Amino acid sequence: MKFGTSLALAAALFSSIAVAQDQSSRRVLPPMPEIAAPAVAEGMDANTKRVADHAWSLFVRAWRTGEWEPFLALTTDDFQFHFPQGDFAGLHEGQDGKKQLVAWARYHQQAGNRIRSVLERATYGGDTAVFESAAESMPAGFYRNHEVIIFKVRGDRISALREYWNVLDPGADATGN
Repeated sequence: MKFGTSLALAAALFSSIAVAQDQSSRRVLPPMPEIAAPAVAEGMDANTKRVADHAWSLFVRAWRTGEWEPFLALTTDDFQFHFPQGDFAGLHEGQDGKKQLVAWARYHQQAGNRIRSVLERATYGGDTAVFESAAESMPAGFYRNHEVIIFKVRGDRISALREYWNVLDPGADATGN
């Protein structure tokens, strides 16, 4: 039997085998959005860079000190907030987005969570800024990750914060925050 024939036979055999799934571990996910055309940001907008850089410095300071008010004051009332895990997981928009952002900041403030971030790369396009950083808990040992923080700028304020990270070592608390 030739290799190509053997490969085709094996593929046909394996495609007919049902894969067993543990239904108890299956998550219910919202439907994928249908996007006619992705947003493509071209060129750097000087205002986006200025506002986003200022927001980044306030964001990093908030994590380092626990003082979130200056960062929160820079956000719009109708806000898009995305967090990848824990009690605040998901995409929250509008007034609920702002409410979730404030609750998330208060949670970390009251829990005493402090993080030191080292900026590795910043990318700007249109009204969006992407900050890639390495982050570690203070004191070290509870949390370390590579994070991507995306800010969307509207005028002189931030209208969105979307956070993504690679879970190298989950958070110190039971919710993964």
